[in-house]
Amino acid sequence: FQVAVSVPADELRSALLARQKRSWGMTALFSVLLIAASGALFKGLQRQHQFFHAIRRADEEKHELIEQLEREKARAIELASCDHLTGLHNRRMFTQLAVSHLEYAKRSRKHYALAYLDLDRFKLINDSLGHHVGDRLLCEVATRLRESVRSADVVGRMGGDEFAVLFTGLDKDEDIDGIASKLLEVLAEPYRNLDGHDGQTAASMGIAFFPRDGHDISTLSRYADAAMYQSKRAGRGRYSVYDVGISPTAERRN
Repeated sequence: FQVAVSVPADELRSALLARQKRSWGMTALFSVLLIAASGALFKGLQRQHQFFHAIRRADEEKHELIEQLEREKARAIELASCDHLTGLHNRRMFTQLAVSHLEYAKRSRKHYALAYLDLDRFKLINDSLGHHVGDRLLCEVATRLRESVRSADVVGRMGGDEFAVLFTGLDKDEDIDGIASKLLEVLAEPYRNLDGHDGQTAASMGIAFFPRDGHDISTLSRYADAAMYQSKRAGRGRYSVYDVGISPTAERRN
């Protein structure tokens, strides 16, 4: 027997077209899903990039804020520790530094000297030429003090026209004689062009020694202050070294 099976051409074409449509449909669906997945991945990466950028920017802003706070802190410390007019250490900071130096001095064989200086007849200059000239004079005195002492010494303005210097690391007490004389000579030189005026002043100085006269800054300050006013009573423009015959409660006079 011979059996011949035939399928109409239209039916074959219909089946082939149906398979092609399914294939194209699956291909289109896969392409759409692939594009959607790629878009989602791109957006995810974009959001991740934005997130990392935001974190980096926040970190930069944090560091900028920290640096700004550090600068403000440093400025606040500077303002709290410096005399606003002369730029020298103010009384509070000078005292703290002196205390620190004296603590070290207790373990050293070196000698230290605390000097108090007061400008002679500064009130007369201030009243006759004006406060702006007086301020300029104080700034010039501060500059001469800074330039005349060693970097290891401590200089401060204690208020008004009163200054203090802690001379550190002296080999012996007698070394202060040449230092004090030279410093007074420098301060007595004419002051030129103080807001259009020339000025002339001198300073009276009182000196107390560590450890001979005291072991703390409070005691040394009282004795140096008393010796300074002893210099004023003795004729001004000179220095006096504290001894037991000088009263720590000496009357203050310009």
